[in-house]
Amino acid sequence: MAYTISEERFNRQEAVNKLVEKAKIKHKDTIILEGLYSSAKAFAISAACSKGIHFVLLNNREDAVYCTGDLYKLIDTERVFFFPSSKNHSLRNATKDSSHQVQRTAAINAVKNFSEGSSPFENIVLVGYPHSFTELVIDMKSLDSSILKISTGDSLSHDFIKETLFEYSFERVDFVSEPGQFALRGGIIDLFSFSDNRPWRIEFFGDTVERIKVFDIDTQRSLEEVQQIEIFPDIYKEEEVQTENIFDYAGGNSTLWITDYEYFKGQIGLIGNGLKEEDFQSIAGNHCTFLFAPVTREFDNKERILFHTVPQPVFNKNFELLARDISQKISDGYDVSILSENQVQIERIRSIFSSLEGVGDTRFDAEKISIHEGFIDQNAKICLYTDHQIFERYRKVKPQRSVEKSERLTINELNSYEIGDYIVHTDHGVGQFGGLVKTNVNGRQQEAVKLVYKDGDVIFVSIHGLHRISRYKSKDAQPPRVYKLGTGT
Repeated sequence: MAYTISEERFNRQEAVNKLVEKAKIKHKDTIILEGLYSSAKAFAISAACSKGIHFVLLNNREDAVYCTGDLYKLIDTERVFFFPSSKNHSLRNATKDSSHQVQRTAAINAVKNFSEGSSPFENIVLVGYPHSFTELVIDMKSLDSSILKISTGDSLSHDFIKETLFEYSFERVDFVSEPGQFALRGGIIDLFSFSDNRPWRIEFFGDTVERIKVFDIDTQRSLEEVQQIEIFPDIYKEEEVQTENIFDYAGGNSTLWITDYEYFKGQIGLIGNGLKEEDFQSIAGNHCTFLFAPVTREFDNKERILFHTVPQPVFNKNFELLARDISQKISDGYDVSILSENQVQIERIRSIFSSLEGVGDTRFDAEKISIHEGFIDQNAKICLYTDHQIFERYRKVKPQRSVEKSERLTINELNSYEIGDYIVHTDHGVGQFGGLVKTNVNGRQQEAVKLVYKDGDVIFVSIHGLHRISRYKSKDAQPPRVYKLGTGT
């Protein structure tokens, strides 16, 4: 992945060169990184992301999500893994979270493959927080023996796959909508593994696997064809299994990046199960470990690498203040970049600057990249300002491999609908719910969904065709326009 202008400028300083050399050597020692603030931490990790497995330990889930988002931009989405706990701890009572489980399983599998020498990458990065790193994982030997690999051309009976999926704690359903489900229809098996955020459709000719496709759970349309899949069991079941910590998976040749060592250690003690506080101290002491300052006096004798960064100033949408700041920075020899993935925002800033008088030179580089927090690097003489901070907009980051909640309706949900509620049909567009009715199909009574369209036209959707209808989602409070059947509008 090519460096951005900002990365090239950040990496030209002596502190980065020193950090890169230390990361390459991978001495089992602790080095303190001083003066890194905001997204400058992610820039430093990216610059020194040498061969091997890198663990980034943040204070909480939110920090981990934002750091993951930065590293997606600076490294890439294939090698960077958000490593959450299998449970959602943001609620009062921790509950299992399907997105968390898929993301965590993908990260565990990436570490396993890397340790076994089968990874396509020279380095991978896992970003997590106290709950995620404290939670133990199924031991590698048990996991290896539990993975079912299926390739096109394989000969497998439906009964064997069905029995295996039941052993893996999968649930048989009519249509899959979340991890841990499978459906059988003639020569087709749909399944949603715990290791992928999208379901697979396996097509058979007799007992031979003819095709494997990734498909969309709402439209049921194929997205891509693959040659092999790996089906993982539910490795988060509450049962007696051999476990170990994720660092044991990686072996001793990995690198740790810890934003607040004392806080992290304290949180492990408070969580009280899984990884122990003394084990964490031993792990940190027996790896190549980088600690972001400040640190306690016990690390006074450790080597330090000094950076000089400060967070992006707060401009409160005062563009004259921003313009004068940029002009002063240019006068002081800084290269100024405004980072935005939206060209309209860049043009808006340029237009505002052109209307101001007496503010000096406001020329800046525009880079099509977005990071969590801008910063000024006094060593590299660069200012990296983000558009969302300038305009004071909330920037949402969505980790890769998230499981999207299906918009497809179920019978239980339809029972809660009222006559007149809006529903979207994949072929006929927006209609109104007319109730659940009984229809006669080949002499048999079947339940169907009645949809009413413009001018009173009606269609009936079999309960076996619920994948073709979904909730209507509005961006505002305005009711939608009901379609005319046969027109597409």
